[in-house]
Amino acid sequence: MKSSIFALLPAFLISTVIVHSSMAQLQLDTLAFQDFENVPASPVWGYTGTLAGTQSGFAPMAASIPNTPLGINGSQAWHVVQVSVGNPIVFNNTTIPSGYDSIRVNFRLSAMNLLGATGGPDNLDYVLVSYSLDNGATFVDRLRIRGSALDNSFWAYDATGVASVNYLPATETVIQPLSSTGLQVAEGYSFCEITFPGTISQLTIRITPRSSSSTDSWLVDNLVLSGEFNCSPVTSSIIESACGSYTSPSGNTYFSSGIFTDTLPAASGCDSIITIDLTVNPITSMSISETVCDSYTAPSGAVYTTSGTYDDFLTSSAGCDSTITIALTVNASSSSSISATGLDVYTAPSGAIYTNSGIYTDIIPNAAGCDSVMTIDLTMSYTGLEDATAARFSISPNPTTGHISLQTDAHISAIRLYSSQGKLVFETNELSFSVEHLEGGMYSILLETEEGVSVGQFVKM
Repeated sequence: MKSSIFALLPAFLISTVIVHSSMAQLQLDTLAFQDFENVPASPVWGYTGTLAGTQSGFAPMAASIPNTPLGINGSQAWHVVQVSVGNPIVFNNTTIPSGYDSIRVNFRLSAMNLLGATGGPDNLDYVLVSYSLDNGATFVDRLRIRGSALDNSFWAYDATGVASVNYLPATETVIQPLSSTGLQVAEGYSFCEITFPGTISQLTIRITPRSSSSTDSWLVDNLVLSGEFNCSPVTSSIIESACGSYTSPSGNTYFSSGIFTDTLPAASGCDSIITIDLTVNPITSMSISETVCDSYTAPSGAVYTTSGTYDDFLTSSAGCDSTITIALTVNASSSSSISATGLDVYTAPSGAIYTNSGIYTDIIPNAAGCDSVMTIDLTMSYTGLEDATAARFSISPNPTTGHISLQTDAHISAIRLYSSQGKLVFETNELSFSVEHLEGGMYSILLETEEGVSVGQFVKM
């Protein structure tokens, strides 16, 4: 592949192509191109005539200039040597679209001696550039580049001389190095150009290299027909928010917030310059370990019933995902049923105390730390304690709406009240106390005395 056309332009010409201003831009369009390859690059500028020859690769060490590219970067170029009558090639008439401010034709030129360390094109050798604005009916000889006027000369494609003329006046301009030192890096004319107004409608170019001997080589490469115009860039501003990173319209990727300028071609051919006010919000992640019984509800609301590792996703107020990796252990609760009997008082595994027969549910932790739910079918028997209790203490009033008084001759160490489900609901050592805070229902009173435990019951209205 050939190098970029713009990469081959002299420094001062490159600046006119790519430097932008706040008011206008110089836009350059390639209308036709000839790189003299076997398969030329598009858009191809076709030609009539037969090339005297082509060269590619690099000059031999014995040449002038040794090891120098014979085509741009070693690619294939048009080579003319020992053609005393010249090798005219007509590059086809091209229709010029309207709207351009100017039209340019330029090519790269190298002068060499491929056979030895001295020699090269002299005053007898030239490259003549002619143009026609009437489809080849008439040609104007406009630019002639000769070898050195005083001696043989040779220069590479990167020589700094520029042979640039306007299309008018319609007379020939001759440009050639004057030095007699041979190597013309400073004076050699490696960039040749004719500029036309944007008003022309068609253009044909004829290039005629002439070489007087086998030591006088001309090498022509990368012939370009281009149109240029000044235009104003399209500007716009956008406000963007992204999670983690943001890819701009031109393909640039940003990972932090800020004000950025993005540039991409607009439909008009000029740049579209976008100012991006960007906020990049972070994507957060964390890991937690959870051990639960039976099921686990994740922060997102997802419910898991088996152990495992799960990724849970939450959306922040900025709309970005927060990822929580959960190492989850789910232990199972257990259940069982027993039949039990009690004499006067029954203490369940959880410590609950029951004084009446019935079906009770008792809950204690299992080995995994989860609930072990035990259903107790309880049968109570008594020792005539009710009569003994009645003799040892009395409850009044019974039923009661809010206050209870106990009468007994025994020394009381504790008084405990239990619900009908065996739940301890109140404890005191006073013989008179309020039960206004209790719900209505049947309650048991256990008196702990020096003689033992006595049981009685009352009803809260």
